[in-house]
Amino acid sequence: MKITWNAHVHMDGANAKWMGLGWGIPDDSHGDPMDYQAIITVTAPDEANATVGKVGRNETVALRSSAELPCGPDGIVVEVTYSVSAKDGAEGRQVEFNIAENAGQKGTPTGAVLAHGSGLIGEDIVVPVVVPGSCV
Repeated sequence: MKITWNAHVHMDGANAKWMGLGWGIPDDSHGDPMDYQAIITVTAPDEANATVGKVGRNETVALRSSAELPCGPDGIVVEVTYSVSAKDGAEGRQVEFNIAENAGQKGTPTGAVLAHGSGLIGEDIVVPVVVPGSCV
């Protein structure tokens, strides 16, 4: 069993309605999902007008805009930072992320996978992503 969550963010001009910010704890097969807390920061171009859609009880999604990130005809460049912490009783040490169009951490993502990887609990995991679409 893998513990997973999946916040959603929308951006104007993106080809998909939502960007799924999936994350999970692959090495805690018996833990309580509420043993973990994530702060997910999405930095997007000003013109993308990012908005938060869905957020779990153990997730916080913070949005930042940046005039420095491109939002051109070849995609919307964003940076997603996962900061996952473990509460008392948590056994996991690893965070797995799956950023996808629509939903990222289902059994099978419901859209194109934009980024996938892992990192450690307690460390900032910074993920550059190009979202298909354009703000032009």
